[in-house]
Amino acid sequence: MLRGTHPSGMQCVRRAPTLADISESTRRWRMLEAAGLLVVSLSLFAITALAMEVIPPVITFGTIYLLLAVAVWRFAANRWVAGVAAGLALLGLLANLPFLMEDLAHPASFGGFVPSAVSVVAAVVVVIAAIASYRGMDVALAQPLARGALATGGALALLSVVLLVMGANDEAQTGDAVVVAEKHHYPSTISAPAGRSAIVVENKDLFRHTFVLTGRDVKLEVPAMKTRRLEVDLPVGLYPYICDVPGHEAMAGVLTVQ
Repeated sequence: MLRGTHPSGMQCVRRAPTLADISESTRRWRMLEAAGLLVVSLSLFAITALAMEVIPPVITFGTIYLLLAVAVWRFAANRWVAGVAAGLALLGLLANLPFLMEDLAHPASFGGFVPSAVSVVAAVVVVIAAIASYRGMDVALAQPLARGALATGGALALLSVVLLVMGANDEAQTGDAVVVAEKHHYPSTISAPAGRSAIVVENKDLFRHTFVLTGRDVKLEVPAMKTRRLEVDLPVGLYPYICDVPGHEAMAGVLTVQ
């Protein structure tokens, strides 16, 4: 309850808005907004589940979006809650655009592509639903929007699965140095003979990785669940290697050429 002053000088009590104060159209648009926020939250939690490790920033943002979904659902009559939630969804989308574009550019890597694609589609639905509720747009448009979002997300997920299953692997040969990427980690050391040789990277994760020799013009893209082979010609020495995908900074080691 909010207290105010009537023009006559008498105090009056203003109650918080309830569902009875808004139209059915506005209520349904805000329910769609809440559903979109929930999907964004679940997409973020899916990343940690697929990675099989705790990723604090992802869990934090997933929790924030979950709380926003609950707030919009619980306080559907409050236009400020709906507006702030949509604004934060848009801000989060823009702030993470570099990471999202990186994932969306590699549809064959299921673990990064699908959650990112679904979260982008859901965030767009959140913003459209918020605008529609403010402008009092016809609620009949909500169902085609929801169906279109589901169809788009499903089609993108199916595309990723097909590319993941159909993608070919490189074959390792005798004498190749083998690097196994698993649970977002590389072995700390590998060795290879001097001169012309080959490095084979076997990716056991649902996320794409790269194999980069720092200080050298050597970079290998390794899609999810695939094996890639790279021929190199290196003199004797130590060569640090990393995965330069954002968020994969822990994937590092040293190649010993002898």
